[in-house]
Amino acid sequence: MKTGTIKLLKSSKYILKELDQSLYRTLKRIKKFGFDIRLRMAVRKANRDAQLFKKRLMVLAFDGKPIVYEKQRLKELIKRGYFLKGTTISDLEKRAYYITK
Repeated sequence: MKTGTIKLLKSSKYILKELDQSLYRTLKRIKKFGFDIRLRMAVRKANRDAQLFKKRLMVLAFDGKPIVYEKQRLKELIKRGYFLKGTTISDLEKRAYYITK
């Protein structure tokens, strides 16, 4: 009987491991889906504000969330030392998810 219970324990550990992996994959997909929705909303806001205020805007991700920034505001933040030393506006433009025209 002991060998039967050992086999059962090994198979239950395997099942738990598979459940953990599938749960992890599911949570990862949900997180990615939420980011995609936030990104679309940020792009819409950037386009709307760019037309309204006639300014150039960028969508950047901070703390895992897409945020809309004016290019002029980013230049001020660079001067104040908000970003790492040596960061330029062109570096931020390369990292931007979206830039208005």
